[in-house]
Amino acid sequence: MALSEPHSLLVDQGLGPAMARFGEIKAMANGATSLAGLSAWDLGQTFKPPYVGLMRLLDVGSRLSKAGGLEPVRYEVTPLTLSEYDVSTIRSQLQSRRLQSLVIHLGEGNPSDASASVEYRILKARGLLMRGVILVHGDALGRTQFDEMAKLGVGLVWSPRSNFALYGATTDVADAKISGVQIAIAPDWSPTGSDGMLDELKYAAIWNASLEHPVFTEAELVSMATRIPAKLVGEDDAIGALAPGLFADLLVVRKGSGGDSFHDLTHSGPKEVEMVMVGGHPVLGSKRLVEAIDPDENWQGIRVGDSDKQLALPIGSDFPNWTALHETLERELEGVGSRLGPLSAD
Repeated sequence: MALSEPHSLLVDQGLGPAMARFGEIKAMANGATSLAGLSAWDLGQTFKPPYVGLMRLLDVGSRLSKAGGLEPVRYEVTPLTLSEYDVSTIRSQLQSRRLQSLVIHLGEGNPSDASASVEYRILKARGLLMRGVILVHGDALGRTQFDEMAKLGVGLVWSPRSNFALYGATTDVADAKISGVQIAIAPDWSPTGSDGMLDELKYAAIWNASLEHPVFTEAELVSMATRIPAKLVGEDDAIGALAPGLFADLLVVRKGSGGDSFHDLTHSGPKEVEMVMVGGHPVLGSKRLVEAIDPDENWQGIRVGDSDKQLALPIGSDFPNWTALHETLERELEGVGSRLGPLSAD
């Protein structure tokens, strides 16, 4: 209630798009160029689509959907409550490839939690263990399930920080890797997880390095945040790598002192972000870099943790000014007994 009630009240006031914009900016400040999880309900009943994102919103505004196709992602937090009609429609869309992927939360909890474990069997009984389905968390899954997932082409999203914070344990990614499951990494929500992708990547890298036998190399962790998620959502021919013919969705971070680029990236944070570029256009970053690349953009100063960045907001949007956006959300949340979190907790 402490989170859902303020959110609902602001949506009812028509501030859904403003909250969505703040969420985008927070994600980009933490190194992301694509995002999934924004629903029509988040935008509010009075909102008239389309919502034009600063980044790629894979379920409502990716700018990637093919002619006659849907957005690449359908995102469902509670898939077991879907109606039989919805399940049948999703299966048909995945089989025809009109829909590229279904991202669902499943098996979240302590690995010994029987109720979390049985969710996998229910999903299987509903016919949703199929290529294009991506399970978020999967804490309660084991080698038998991972073997089956790999065989059927079901992917996995790993969110270790939230897992440890809530349950004291995380997904058995070692077994998942041995089984051949395609594993991506992404943050869970901020209240119990990381502020964004770079923080989650750093958390995973530090945990991985603490193991007697690390599960992943630094290069593999970077791939789990870039190439693999693009492949899982069926868009690796457009995003997820630096290659000819792909969109220029780039994250540029300041080089560290370690000498290894993969290590530098997995140990970066928002203050090291020099630029976030989406589709060849810089959207956020350090003043010296973004203004050198696009001096004519309407750049606005923002504070991310303890560092200053520049942000480009569309002039014709509802909130073309960062200060007005921030002050509006701050004021309205205070009015319902809540508060606006920082872009980064540096």
